[in-house]
Amino acid sequence: PTTNIRYSFRGSAQNKSPFTMRRQTQKMYTVALFLSFLLAIAPIFQTRTFSASYLQRAKDGAGSSYQHELDHDSSTSGQLKLKNATSRSTSLFQNSKAWLEDIRLSNANDELEQHEHEVGLMTDEFVHNLILHSAPMDTVDGSLSVLNQTMCPDKSPFMTWEEDHEALQKANSTSNAIIQLAFRLSFLALHENQFGPARNEALARRQRPRRNGASNTNSASASASVLEQNNVGVFDYECDPDTQYLVAAHSDATGFGYATKEFMPHINLAMSTGRVLLIMNSVPYGPKWIRNKYRAASCARQDLQCMFLPMSPCVLSKTDLENATQLVKEDYEHYQKTGKLPDELDNKKVILSYHLLGGWGGPSSVSTREGYMRIISSFYEKSDSTRTRSSIDIAAGWNLNEDILDKVKEVIMNDTWFLDHVMRSYMLRPNLTTQQNITRTLNRILPADFNPESSIGLAIRAGDKCIEESQCMPFSDYAQLIREFAAKRTLARTGDNTTESSLYDTVVLTSESRAMLDAARFNYTGKEDFPFRFIINDKDVMQGHGSAIDFGNTTADYNQDDVMLSSLTSIQMQMLSESTVLNRCSNFHRMIQSLLLMGCSGSKNNYMETLLQNDNPAFRMRCGNGIKRRLL
Repeated sequence: PTTNIRYSFRGSAQNKSPFTMRRQTQKMYTVALFLSFLLAIAPIFQTRTFSASYLQRAKDGAGSSYQHELDHDSSTSGQLKLKNATSRSTSLFQNSKAWLEDIRLSNANDELEQHEHEVGLMTDEFVHNLILHSAPMDTVDGSLSVLNQTMCPDKSPFMTWEEDHEALQKANSTSNAIIQLAFRLSFLALHENQFGPARNEALARRQRPRRNGASNTNSASASASVLEQNNVGVFDYECDPDTQYLVAAHSDATGFGYATKEFMPHINLAMSTGRVLLIMNSVPYGPKWIRNKYRAASCARQDLQCMFLPMSPCVLSKTDLENATQLVKEDYEHYQKTGKLPDELDNKKVILSYHLLGGWGGPSSVSTREGYMRIISSFYEKSDSTRTRSSIDIAAGWNLNEDILDKVKEVIMNDTWFLDHVMRSYMLRPNLTTQQNITRTLNRILPADFNPESSIGLAIRAGDKCIEESQCMPFSDYAQLIREFAAKRTLARTGDNTTESSLYDTVVLTSESRAMLDAARFNYTGKEDFPFRFIINDKDVMQGHGSAIDFGNTTADYNQDDVMLSSLTSIQMQMLSESTVLNRCSNFHRMIQSLLLMGCSGSKNNYMETLLQNDNPAFRMRCGNGIKRRLL
């Protein structure tokens, strides 16, 4: 059996005799033919009726484009059919022998750590839903499987957006309704780019479920499936043969917020060129910059998947990585000028991208924004002569028409920084274990009478940030800021300047600085001149800095994953309040800002303000490298 070493590499579990392998191949071929026949005459699976009538892999100009159509009638809730560009029904996806028997650079598959008869958090059904539900569907079900990956609360505007066709028709591209719609469609487009190539394979897996119960189907095989024989995890997919990839590493040399910003040009490049982006760290193969240990994670894998969901279910083999082509500076400069990679790279399956794209990045290019719109438009394509679809027209998912989509396009194409928020939110998709741990913390610290509409979120970045990157101030100044901010927001919401009563009674406080949290808890709780209660994560590690390198260089009783969990819990806490105060000098706070701009607040109408925007000049903390700190 293949040893599952740190990066969870997977290969064939056992060697079979030629006779046994030939017999199994004959059986699989017979089963495949039979299932292909069933596929043409019977529903593959039952699902709720969706507003969207098809799902499509929207990649420009690479191989055959498979359509996955949901035909509706009065007797069934949805029948899924597969059709290719010439409208012939396809056979079930078959994994290649080369991929099955090679060493695979596997995703995290937590179900493999469970006991034999237990099902882990990561199930086939969970992964299938992420793969099959990219296109806009009704907000009761459907695409919520994909949107739920975000850190947006269930009751946030991003999650509860409902189409109001009449209002959308009257709205312009600057209205909140159109902007929220553009955010949702852009998130789905990025997800489709990353997960779409696995759709054919996911449909095939539904028909060939695992024996061990990881699949949520009602079929049980008497013997181990081909996937189990070859030790293939539930989040590991070979993906369509024509899929092309961009492989990059996530930096641990800076704070996590800056490293995430530095990584975003890779996403831009992937969306421009239709390549699936994979993040690889701590891999024992390939160039040194991929093999380097990722010091910002402490689980066995030592990569982002210790805390986050995989960027894609598509998994490369060792051979794929060894045959990859390194992107050089001239190639990227060509892309920056033309929006395309050089012709000689077009047919390369895997391209490796180092820190040539690093630094401050910049706004999304026109070709990147066009890439998003290309996929969004594909969700609403009309029938044409080369593809037959069940009566689909432009008013499919979410009841959108061409006029509304034009407004969405105007938002995406004209706001060069708009997609930054989408990319940050996609990077911040906690894995299921992380989600579970964050939920437990929130359930522990939130009082039963917590009300988002009467709370203010205050995120303080202090610690090492105060050395030379930002001015800082003592907590006594933050306390006065809260008093003034609560009065201002109360006046803005009520219009009554004759009363001293406040709409606010709670401050959701987060910081990596123990000094700040202790000052709040011990010096201001219950004070007569400070009528606010604090909600604080008392189990936060309070590491005092944002440097990923230093997360593991400590004698404290926490590790890198503990720090990351505290940081993600802080982000989630700042999604709770009606009003929020952030420090614009912090890249970590910019991640919070991106989520709030996308509509991820627990309040329907979140108001957000940075210190630089504060009415009181004394609180306008300036930022910049080498700046003298005002006060620690």
